[in-house]
Amino acid sequence: MAVKKCINCEAKIPAGSGFCPACGAQIVDEQKKPKSDINPVISKPVKSGQGGFKDLINFITSFKIMVLCLIIAVLVAWITKIIIQYQTTYSSAYDALNIVNFTFMAGIGIILFLGGLFNSKINTYLRTGLIITGGLFLALNL
Repeated sequence: MAVKKCINCEAKIPAGSGFCPACGAQIVDEQKKPKSDINPVISKPVKSGQGGFKDLINFITSFKIMVLCLIIAVLVAWITKIIIQYQTTYSSAYDALNIVNFTFMAGIGIILFLGGLFNSKINTYLRTGLIITGGLFLALNL
């Protein structure tokens, strides 16, 4: 029978011992050690919910959201222009439509402007374009 040695201090271990007499480390027999069929998965640690505001800004200013906002803004602008063009009389609906258009376009301008400022994952030229476009939306609607 082979002489066992402690993996911590290299001391000789008497047969049948559960602990090293020199350092007190637990001795695990390779034959008694349970074998696991599951391979361990090593992954990056999960971030906690710290920086909730930063996560919210990153979501709002993500590229897909900004493109969707631009498409919706163009559609709303066209629909508003068509309704205003063909409206024959001045009414409260005209005022309501102007308020909706103003609010929506100002909101889109804010999202684009913030997206250009805070979203560092996209190209510098695209960020500059977003800042300029958002600024124009804000300037024309405020």
